Amino acid sequence: MSCHCCTAFSRWIIDYFQFELNSDEAYQRIESEASHTQPADRRDYWDQISVEPTTAPALVAFANSKFDTDKQKRALILGRVYNFSVVYLLKLEWKVTAIDSSVKALEKLQNLCNISQLGELGDNLMPIHGTIEEHAFPQKVDLIFAYESLSYSDPRKFKRVWKRAHEALNAGGRIVGNFRLKPASASEENAERTLKGAWYVTKPCVEALLKDLGYVVERCEQEESYTSPTHINFIARKV
Repeated sequence: MSCHCCTAFSRWIIDYFQFELNSDEAYQRIESEASHTQPADRRDYWDQISVEPTTAPALVAFANSKFDTDKQKRALILGRVYNFSVVYLLKLEWKVTAIDSSVKALEKLQNLCNISQLGELGDNLMPIHGTIEEHAFPQKVDLIFAYESLSYSDPRKFKRVWKRAHEALNAGGRIVGNFRLKPASASEENAERTLKGAWYVTKPCVEALLKDLGYVVERCEQEESYTSPTHINFIARKV
């Protein structure tokens, strides 16, 4: 086995076999990621790669199934708004606020809604241009959707974003999203950190973040790829 492969495998072993963390350790680990991933304006990069909308229908469908269908429901989308899941929620008569730092992503979302023939339901979408780190979260919501966005935010400001999201969520509401796991390949990791501004967590870290705010965890599992786990997907209920 080559030296490079040994190093990558060792890194994976260290990250995989971790003990339970407390919330302070989890926040510290995320903040320390800033020493590896330098904050920068990467909107041009995301604009260029946003060719196809992302999707996480299984996560959103599961969360939606937990709500009273007779009640008007509100959702907050934190970044990566060019997403089929937004259309899914609008079709189910949710009111959706979508925050993204990319004007192009917001324009693509609006076009996606237009071709989806939502009719008057399209009026329930409120697009907001801004970053999830700096924007003041709007009124209380029943669902927060943070898919492919948290692990590309500024790790130095993550704790504030995470706690403000919790404050914006109604009791009984769900937070749905994912975090990026560290790639087995050091070269892939370096590329993601440089181009995308990615930072990484472990499953014990995610569990500590959810436990810190008293969420009831309904799902917290690794998303597998052909070679190794890529993300931790989660759904949690605020009590």
